[in-house]
Amino acid sequence: MEPVSVSRHNRKQVLKNLYGGLRNEKPKAPRFKIGDVVRINKQKLHFEKGYEQNWRRELFIVFEIVQRIPIVYRLKDLQGEEIKGTYYEAELQKVVDSGFYPVENVIKQRKRRGITEYFVKFLGYPLRNLMIG
Repeated sequence: MEPVSVSRHNRKQVLKNLYGGLRNEKPKAPRFKIGDVVRINKQKLHFEKGYEQNWRRELFIVFEIVQRIPIVYRLKDLQGEEIKGTYYEAELQKVVDSGFYPVENVIKQRKRRGITEYFVKFLGYPLRNLMIG
């Protein structure tokens, strides 16, 4: 049917032709739950290969499941800041947070009450640094 031939009289037929199959699909159960810890897929160019891992080091938490076709997820980082955008299931990987965070470099060090504390930059994380003791 050409776009010119669409009118008020045949709009139901056009709607059925375009979107008829979508209504019959049953919604799939989401793979991730709210509160799951996930990693995001690194975007590579077409045909780009390499020996480095394909997932970012930074961990995120699923805080909202958007019921669309296909299902997408909204994420927060571990500090609770919302990440812009939504992510498909194929772009996420569920992980177990082991508590191991590799340190890229030590920025400062200080002593408080006899305990040495280090201000560090974690490998693969943004410029948010953390004092650890």
